Amino acid sequence: MSSPFETIHWTELAPTVAELYTADLLHAAMYDQLSARQVHELEQRLLGLEPATEPHATRLLSFLSGMAEAAFVGLVCTRAGVGYQPSFRVISGREFRQDTRGVNAREVDLVVVDTDKPGREPIVAIEAKFAASVNGKRKYCSVPEHASYSNQIICYPNGCVHPDLNAPRVRFVWLGLEADSARPMSRFKGAITDRDTDLLTERALQDQAEALWARATWEEVWEAIAAAVADHALAGALLRGLKRT
Repeated sequence: MSSPFETIHWTELAPTVAELYTADLLHAAMYDQLSARQVHELEQRLLGLEPATEPHATRLLSFLSGMAEAAFVGLVCTRAGVGYQPSFRVISGREFRQDTRGVNAREVDLVVVDTDKPGREPIVAIEAKFAASVNGKRKYCSVPEHASYSNQIICYPNGCVHPDLNAPRVRFVWLGLEADSARPMSRFKGAITDRDTDLLTERALQDQAEALWARATWEEVWEAIAAAVADHALAGALLRGLKRT
């Protein structure tokens, strides 16, 4: 008589990072960037035992490989108006800054690079938010015209954070929740608003910079990746690692 436990797919119940790597859903680079404790914490999120925060989900995007990576990169390229190429892959902004010896301590969250081009040429820069504020403050930026006040919306596409990341040479995508997708950036938490009457010049810069950002939503990302890996035994685990709940 066969055991009833033979019908249970144990890999889906207890997925490991190693299994997602073997299945070509995660990239080998993660082993160079995650400690043993971080791998354990990721596996807790894959099981749904811990929620994925914005930094967790964003970092996991930078480790995607195979079908999952192609789905994500294809989506952001479409939103940015860039033709997708198989040589494109997504890396973290930190990895890009280290590779290119960027001198600014700040970094955009993710960068789509062309691995066929020298130095992994940047194609799309992505700032990812769940519900976090736009980062900005007085003296946020060293560029003289941004000296009084600036923020991510203004600085990133203007090349202030990294000389190789500037519009229109590189396209920029703001990845946020669907609830924010139709709102002007001046209504984002932490952005300059009409109430900031002492920042009229800076508000004008922000309004100009907004036009340089394309929009994508986390809901679109989850849907695209889910469709790409729908037939995979580990699909549920990967999506749990990317979702807030």
